[in-house]
Amino acid sequence: IAALRSAWGERLPRYAGPHFAFDDFIIDPCSPRRRLPIWLGGRSPRSLRRALAAGDGWDPFGLTLAEIGALLARARDWPEWREREAPLDVALGLPETLDLTRPGQTEAMLDLVRRTREAGATCIHVRFRSESLDHYLEQLERFQGELVPRLE
Repeated sequence: IAALRSAWGERLPRYAGPHFAFDDFIIDPCSPRRRLPIWLGGRSPRSLRRALAAGDGWDPFGLTLAEIGALLARARDWPEWREREAPLDVALGLPETLDLTRPGQTEAMLDLVRRTREAGATCIHVRFRSESLDHYLEQLERFQGELVPRLE
């Protein structure tokens, strides 16, 4: 990760670390940004520690909201958490996939988003149960128009 970070935004990058070293190549075109966010995945305390130490975000998988919330609560006591300069993004998917065109699903979606935020999400992957692109887009518009204003 440190090697990647050293190369972004540099036409002639240089890096010397414990596993990689380079100074003899050109990146053309190079990124106009010096820093790109790196989100790391995983489902263990170790993956969260790595995200805290080297990443900008953590994108866990295969854990319940309760497990994620408990792990994040523990992590707040870790030195890696306290020593961060910027907050860690936590990207979570919703635990269920709903169809917002069905009765009652808007309120159910609001509840899912709220519970996901309470577990520690700063970014949420929103998905819908859909039968076609048009059906998906209809739900996306409904989410934007009806749910987002109620979440702010």
